[in-house]
Amino acid sequence: MLSACATTERLPANFEQPEPLPRGLVEQFCYQRMPIVDEIVHVRDANSYRVFEVSMQAGLPGDDDDTPITFEFYEQVADGSAPVVLLLPILNGQKHLMRPFATYFAMHGYAVVIVDTVQRKTLLEDMIDPEPAIRRTIQRHRRVIDWIESRPDLDHSRIGVFGASLGGFNALFLAAFDDRVGAVVPALAGGELAEVLVASEERRIREAVEGVKLELDLDDAQLLGYLREKIKTDTLVVAEHVHADRALMVMAEHDDAVPYERQVALRRAMGEPEAIMLPTGHVGAAAYLLYLRSKALEFFDRKFAEPAGHGTATMQASLCDVKTDKVAGDPLLDRAQKRVHNVLSGTASYFDSFFGSTGIAEGSNVTRGSLSVGGQYDQREHFQYRVRLRARIALPAAQQRARLVLGRGDTNELIDGTANENVDTLPSRFNEFEDDDWLIGVGLSRNPKIARGWYFSFGVKVSTPLEPYARATYRWNRTYGDAWLWQVRPRVFVQSQRGAGASLTNKLDFAASKHWLLRSWSVLQSDQDTEGVGWTQQFTAYNSITNRVAMSYSLFAAGETDADVPVQDYGFEVGFRRRISRDWLFMHLNTFVSWPREELAEVRERNLGVGIEFEMQFGDWPGRPQQR
Repeated sequence: MLSACATTERLPANFEQPEPLPRGLVEQFCYQRMPIVDEIVHVRDANSYRVFEVSMQAGLPGDDDDTPITFEFYEQVADGSAPVVLLLPILNGQKHLMRPFATYFAMHGYAVVIVDTVQRKTLLEDMIDPEPAIRRTIQRHRRVIDWIESRPDLDHSRIGVFGASLGGFNALFLAAFDDRVGAVVPALAGGELAEVLVASEERRIREAVEGVKLELDLDDAQLLGYLREKIKTDTLVVAEHVHADRALMVMAEHDDAVPYERQVALRRAMGEPEAIMLPTGHVGAAAYLLYLRSKALEFFDRKFAEPAGHGTATMQASLCDVKTDKVAGDPLLDRAQKRVHNVLSGTASYFDSFFGSTGIAEGSNVTRGSLSVGGQYDQREHFQYRVRLRARIALPAAQQRARLVLGRGDTNELIDGTANENVDTLPSRFNEFEDDDWLIGVGLSRNPKIARGWYFSFGVKVSTPLEPYARATYRWNRTYGDAWLWQVRPRVFVQSQRGAGASLTNKLDFAASKHWLLRSWSVLQSDQDTEGVGWTQQFTAYNSITNRVAMSYSLFAAGETDADVPVQDYGFEVGFRRRISRDWLFMHLNTFVSWPREELAEVRERNLGVGIEFEMQFGDWPGRPQQR
């Protein structure tokens, strides 16, 4: 048995907790998190997991590298939030060497991400100026964790990182600079980096070293001094600030690509973490693949079961918060947004997040909401204003099955399900401004993550007199290929002043490209206040122009089948939506033309209108890091 030839070293019982990373070093890696913009393509299915190819925009302000970040994603089929392992490949970026680890972890309940190694320049160019390449790689890997944090099906409190060779160096850097990493397994990594490069016998590195020496007219000793001066972010520098009790090193005793003495130096700098010693060279370590993946899984399971209270990094996350505030603007704005979120909670797609579709009453059990202030003027109704609050607050004590629902605005439409999910100020037939009542209720679902099932809610409309209500909704979702999503929501409801009623919402989305989403949204409604069946139909094209700017174009019509005038309104609307100052603060401008007519005595005339609305989102939104 090969495993019998490998030995293990334990973490010393008297190991010391490391000091935090210096402020100056931490601030070099702070960045303002941008919304996640990604493309996800289904590749194949296995018994317990699905595999996707993901491409996401880097979204790093100030970086001129617009190369997408690409990775394979192994998604768990089972319900619940899965722990995650990031796999960082070797120098050549050969993902196939990481796939045996990925499938093994996925079969044992982990979601897995294999990040592609993207080299912007040649290895020779990066070696001449290594620091930018090191920093860019760290930031891009941190953006992958941003992506993980944006998904409710992934447990971002249990993130592990495994990397071998170049991936081992990158795993160590990520573990040092991101406090969301809970455990790390760097394999075949060493320090200092300058000595590793100069002494390495790996062919590509050797060729690059000789090329740099020739171009700069340096010998080995001079090149070593040159690299020490150029490399500010070094493995030995950061290693002493990594929690040794959250790391497992893999070392090869006969390695000439990453000399063994350099691996020993790195382990010593880290405080002697657990280690696996292989009696092989660099390439020969692959013979221990089955053994290593088993030991790595055992390590992640053990560490994620421990109440450690910390991850791998010692960095003070608040330092980055301060830096972001200075860059982005007045921190008072941030405090106001966080205060709204904290008061309510104590805590699915890019387009829905951008255009304000909160899914207030249904969906996964997270806290999310929006506060908006707006007004519109049109020739028929003249000026109207609105203050609207919509929020759902997770109730974790109810085993992820219950949430508090809070709203101010058109509460009747929240109850009967006819409310348009978007902030677009569509005609008052189905988007009233003057209703200022409050609604508070509780929603219950058997399993908020399933693609279909019942959702129940009950509560009270705070008016004079109070109006209790109860509602049952059946959720049905289905995807077709990679571009179509169909959602159907039949509902029945009872409200004290309105009696019993029913509604049916049908939404069909088509992702035409990464910049265009086409949506058909329709509602049928019947209650004692409606003549026959009330209906609304809207066709909208959403265009994401940049990460901060988007447009929408809508055709709409509404009416009641048994009314004297069956078609009571129709028209066209154009909306402009822009993030302002923060990724959770929006300005929405719209203009529309409609032709309303509700009574036979009326003459259908053109009605022009304009509107403006400011919206502040809070809580856990798709494509955005969760708030704590």
